[in-house]
Amino acid sequence: MSVVNAVAQHQGVIIYTPANTPIFALDFIGVDYTTQQKNDRKDYWLSFYNNRIEYIAEATHKYNCHAYAWHVSEGGSQVWINTPGQETYWNDYSYVETSNLSNATKVSFGGPCYYLVNGQLTDSCDHSAITTATLNYFISKWGPSPRFKHHKNDCPYSTEDLHYYARLIISGVNNPYSLQQVTYSVANIPPGTSETWTHSNNVYIINGQGTNQVTIQICGGTTATLTVTLLGTVNHVLTKTLTVNNGTFTAMPAADGTGTIVTLNHPYASCFDWEISSALNSIVGNGTKTCISNNSLSFAALAYNNEIVQVRAKNGSCTTPWFSANVIKWVPTLNVATSNLTPGPLGNKGARGTFTAYLTSPCPVADARYHWNFDFDYTNINLNWDTYIPQISANVCPCGDHYLTIEVYDMNNYSVVSNSFIFYGTCVFPMLIYSAPAPIGGSLFKVYEDPLNSDPIIDEKDNLDIDSKAKNPNIDFKTKDTYSETTALSLNIGSWSAAYPNPTNTELIIDIIGVNNLENTTTTTKVLLYSHSTTKLVFSQDYPISTQQIKIDTSKLPNGVYYLNIIENGEKMKEQTIIVNH
Repeated sequence: MSVVNAVAQHQGVIIYTPANTPIFALDFIGVDYTTQQKNDRKDYWLSFYNNRIEYIAEATHKYNCHAYAWHVSEGGSQVWINTPGQETYWNDYSYVETSNLSNATKVSFGGPCYYLVNGQLTDSCDHSAITTATLNYFISKWGPSPRFKHHKNDCPYSTEDLHYYARLIISGVNNPYSLQQVTYSVANIPPGTSETWTHSNNVYIINGQGTNQVTIQICGGTTATLTVTLLGTVNHVLTKTLTVNNGTFTAMPAADGTGTIVTLNHPYASCFDWEISSALNSIVGNGTKTCISNNSLSFAALAYNNEIVQVRAKNGSCTTPWFSANVIKWVPTLNVATSNLTPGPLGNKGARGTFTAYLTSPCPVADARYHWNFDFDYTNINLNWDTYIPQISANVCPCGDHYLTIEVYDMNNYSVVSNSFIFYGTCVFPMLIYSAPAPIGGSLFKVYEDPLNSDPIIDEKDNLDIDSKAKNPNIDFKTKDTYSETTALSLNIGSWSAAYPNPTNTELIIDIIGVNNLENTTTTTKVLLYSHSTTKLVFSQDYPISTQQIKIDTSKLPNGVYYLNIIENGEKMKEQTIIVNH
């Protein structure tokens, strides 16, 4: 190589070997060859070797053979390294000499050698090159001349004293899977050298301690380190930092929007641990599930948004880190099929038959409980808090607008309020429209409406007979008068509408249709509102019987289910399930 003095065209810089040893180098700051000069040098050498060499890069003063072989080819900057600077690369064991040419990556021409200029051998010199995939073919830069690929004998340097070097490194995959047993080794260690392996806390050595090759397993973490200390002929410490692959984790909404599908794919897992918070519902129940075969499960949060589910892969006692996902709240849709209802004479009002209420499929899993609730007076089924049936069929008598609601609970009594359904005037059985004590003997009388019968129905235990054709709405309950030309609905008996809106946000409204003007009726109406979750009374107030509309402030009530009761004369006149949802 040509020796370049640190003159005005260069300035000194410090570069480092792979073992972090500093080397003094030169950074070119002068004027480089012209394009013509670069082409002249290229053409000269191609012609000299009769085109047996391959041109790679142009001539330049910026770097030389030593810099290219040991520094630039490894990604370093273009600098000039004078002899004996290149010797630092093997003296600090960044590279070690090897007789196995297939392992070698660097070649040092030790001389004697002479630099050939215009056919004349001049200064004594040495040279550096890198190996290629083809044996005895190198790539090297010839002083300030171009860089060529060439056979070892087709260059202006002597091949009498070639030395081959290989990088002294820990070999093996850079991004192993956790749980996987992986082998790492150090090649080209000179005889008389001992090896001691150390590692980060998430690495376990399976075998090979004290040799140049170990098999390890990584348990947890996203990075790991593996270190070997060499003592003896070579005294050196090598460290390899690993990026750990813990598998592919996904959390995606279910296609039908009913929850979240959580999946962890890991090729070296024998099973999976799941941590499921108490507010979640899944096919494996709640709590901790240890080493189950499922790597993909579907979850629905029954109580609150942003509940957490965690999963990790496992192989023996070795595990990956936990992967976490927020679970989408499952809000079922309540559907009511009325195809089996037979229309009545008043259209939808008075329809007879059976309705079926059900939740949109797929429903939550088997450990969910369902509480069906009606605000009707009559049903032919017995509903309770602990039914596990997500579908129900019943005959009911909701004359006017009434609500069917469902609440879903998981096994730990976390609840979610689902939708409500309004029955618009369907009626199967006669419905109570008024109830009050009669002045005769203090007994109760009850007046019902049957939309399929023009006559009102009087409770059998009462000695009253009200003709639906009454002309005078003011009935004298002391006699069995007979009237005509009006229905029982014309008695001006007060009728409470369903509270609305339902679900409600800030205000609940109850309208009174008609004015109660019967004798000896109560003078006040009591309105009560109970919380389903706490069973506590959250609202209670008396109103004059003449009140036409009642408004209840619900803005400060927590979201949830409430029960509205309207009491007149000590008897519950109306009960309705109310949903508060801000």
